[in-house]
Order: sequence, then structure tokens, then C-alpha cells
Amino acid sequence: MARKTKAEAEKTRQLLLDAALKLFSENGVAKTTLAQIASACGMTRGAIYWHFEDKAAMLHALFERSISPEMERLWRSMADEGVDPLECLLKASRSFWHELTRESNMRQVMMLYRQAEMVPELSGKLDELHSQEDCHMQQALQMAYDRGKLYPGMSVSTAFLLFNAMHDGLIRLICSPRQCMQGVDLDVVLDELIDGVGRAVRAPT
Repeated sequence: MARKTKAEAEKTRQLLLDAALKLFSENGVAKTTLAQIASACGMTRGAIYWHFEDKAAMLHALFERSISPEMERLWRSMADEGVDPLECLLKASRSFWHELTRESNMRQVMMLYRQAEMVPELSGKLDELHSQEDCHMQQALQMAYDRGKLYPGMSVSTAFLLFNAMHDGLIRLICSPRQCMQGVDLDVVLDELIDGVGRAVRAPT
């Protein structure tokens, strides 16, 4: 059998992710098997294992695929000379959370993440992936500290805890049933929270 080209392999990977998103959403993450995902694409489980270790890896790939080009640009630019990493982090947070308030792929994937965190065989792996994301945030805050962008006396660990507390609260808020959010302007809530954290951690100008 001829070896697949890079483009063909990527096409297969995207087809598997499309099927996973559909089946996870319809049947739940816990009840969907890798065999079902492969079958939906007319493939075998071997095709999945070529690209993904398990369902947690597929979920993480779905999350990465849902990130907007603007957010990717902001994350990449944080290490550039002359760039304010804290400002980039705040802008990336704003873009991410406003995207989650809409009926977007990112919101759909985040809801699946919340499901998967309740599945014992997936929660540990997802914790590892979350730790990687936490490291990226800590690196951005460390760069902000090194460039004198954090409030005097504010440590990287304290700034990280503030961002994490905001993120955890916003996830609970955004994933709440829609009827609980009647009369709440989420865009205003998001802006106020992000601005508040920004004021708390930013060095005076």
C-alpha cells in the first residue's frame, strides 16, 4: 500500500476530528468509542491511533483547532522584543472568552471538555494537558515580570492565581444553563472581569 502524503494524512486527521466532534456532541464523550469514530469515517481504529493516543488527545486537538487566528497571533507575539506580554495575554483572554459566549465550535468543544472531566479514564490525561496550557500562561507572566509589566510586589505565582481564578469562574458561568443567564450581558461581565484583573496585575504607567 502506498504511503499517504502529508496532505492526505492531514485530511484523514481532520475527518476523524469532524466525526469525533459530531459523535461526542450527539452521544456524549463517555459513551462514544474510538471504534465508532473510526467507523463513521469508514476507517479502522488503527487510523485513529496513527494520529491520536486516545479520546483525550482528540478533545485537545479539537480545542486547538477551534482557536481563532487572532488568538494564535497574540500567543506567538508575546516573546517578541518590544511587545507587552501582559497586554497580549489580556487580549488573548478577551478574544477567547468572548468567543465562548457565542454558539461557536470553541464553545461546543469546551462543553465537551466539561463532560470529559467527569470521566475517570479521561480526567487524568486532561489534567496533564491543562498543565501544559498553565505553563504557557506562566511563561507569559514571567516575561511580563522580567520586563517590568507586573504591579510592584506582584509575583508571577500571584498573577497566575488571579488569572486562573478568573478563568475557572468564567468557565462555570459560561457553561451554566442558558435560563440561568437571562438578563445577564455576558460581554459586559467578561470585559469588567478581564479589565479588573488587568488593573490588579499591571504596573502603573
